[in-house]
Amino acid sequence: WVLADDKHPIVYCTVDTAQAWKDMKSEDGTSLFSALGSLVSGLRRLRPEGEKKPIDVAPAPRFQQYYKDGAAVATSFGDGCVRQFRESDGLYEIDLVKWKLSNNTYAKAILQKDQISYRIAKSCTEGLPVLTTFGSGTLASVEPTTGEFID
Repeated sequence: WVLADDKHPIVYCTVDTAQAWKDMKSEDGTSLFSALGSLVSGLRRLRPEGEKKPIDVAPAPRFQQYYKDGAAVATSFGDGCVRQFRESDGLYEIDLVKWKLSNNTYAKAILQKDQISYRIAKSCTEGLPVLTTFGSGTLASVEPTTGEFID
């Protein structure tokens, strides 16, 4: 992967995981991506071999969307914009607006609601005057679900 600024992203992992990747590469000469694929496919086996899948499966819980699509948000990875909400698992797909890739798209983060907060534009503080396309006013508050300013 190459970011728009010609840098490569950093992969973070534990020391044990890094050692497992190194050991896998030395054993069969595969790359990091092969090692990652092996680890991920190993995690997909959720039940012991031979155990049958239960027939009566309860419907997956549905989650309620808090942040609306297009809302300006802040994450630990930087500012973002909500691309979409996945009702099936309650996760948000966030475009990280400061991580522009070389193909002119943005890096995507998949985050839970508690990993996201609404974002207020720099130099905007509740209670201070603001200038809008409709005239001047005082910023009363910010609607956290959409990131819209209320004056």
